[in-house]
Amino acid sequence: MIEAQQSSGGVFKLYVANLTQSGTNAPVATVLQNTLGGTLVWTRSEEGQYMATLADVFGDVDKVYIMIQGIWFESTFTFPCFSLFGVNDSNSIIFYTLALSTPDTYEDSLFNNTSVEIRIYP
Repeated sequence: MIEAQQSSGGVFKLYVANLTQSGTNAPVATVLQNTLGGTLVWTRSEEGQYMATLADVFGDVDKVYIMIQGIWFESTFTFPCFSLFGVNDSNSIIFYTLALSTPDTYEDSLFNNTSVEIRIYP
């Protein structure tokens, strides 16, 4: 387990989880590591749109790194999908999910044990 990572500016805070979401439910996170100093709360705002919220942790957008897995698995088929994401404000990150078959429409149920990593640098 990574206890601390060094960057030129010091130690970063780290959140790593696997996300699953279905229907109109909020994403469920299986947290692998969290050094953010609080619990990240996942909510669904509307179809294919989700928020990760924790008070005052995402302050400087230039120092937030987000990486998310872009593959969705169902049965024996692999469906490519992608997520758009960004720091919404100092309290939240917003995520959107789209299937490549319908790239102009946000869709639910595309997170299926999908890995997300969030780093916050000092």
